[in-house]
Amino acid sequence: METRRYRTFQALILALVGFFLLEKVWSGKILLYINQRFVLLVLIAGILLIISAQLIFQERKKSAALGEEGQESNLPSVSPGSRINLMWMVIPLLLGVLIPARALGTSALPNRGITVSSPFTIQNTTNVQALDRPAAQRTVLDWIRAFHAQSNPQSLNAEPVDVIGFVYHDPRLQANQFFIGRYAIACCIADATAIGITVNWQQSAALENNHWVRVQGSIASGELDGQAVPVINADQVLPIQEPDQPYLFP
Repeated sequence: METRRYRTFQALILALVGFFLLEKVWSGKILLYINQRFVLLVLIAGILLIISAQLIFQERKKSAALGEEGQESNLPSVSPGSRINLMWMVIPLLLGVLIPARALGTSALPNRGITVSSPFTIQNTTNVQALDRPAAQRTVLDWIRAFHAQSNPQSLNAEPVDVIGFVYHDPRLQANQFFIGRYAIACCIADATAIGITVNWQQSAALENNHWVRVQGSIASGELDGQAVPVINADQVLPIQEPDQPYLFP
């Protein structure tokens, strides 16, 4: 009887985890946890968990029927370690259900920091591809890559910029400047990296950290901590709502 109860609980947990993963994929919230290239794997994992749960339920029902007929159950015995491992599966499920998914904000920056260079460049072609996109369609990450792909970054000067991101006042910047930032995810939220471009804007002090804005203006060459970096000379800075997908996927 104890073994059958364990198997029932095991199947229930597997099914709940499977449905949890499928719901996150269906709602699109899975992209607040992982890079989009891994969504198919999560979808497959959710389906396999549900199938596994169904197989365990069937095995448990068959064993219960044999028990009623007085035959020996074919279910394996349950070790104390197996019970503990099953309980460990409950914890992340509860956390995922009870804690709503939300994007990282500027409150994480004191520990993570914000970088003005591209942390995801694996091949030079990655940077060059950023130059293939129309200037007005480049993201914060695209501009950083395009800037560092140029042997003479000043050749980008005066190109039009239209980007969105969150506001961050970094102590390294001047009073009339702020960072427009985004988090980029290569694998999952654990490796999320904050990237930013300096924006020149006279009303910078009126902007609050973590508020999302749309910055339109032109690109220029600047310097930060002795490093050549892109700078946006803003013509206007407009407040916007946080987008449904706040992360960038390099």
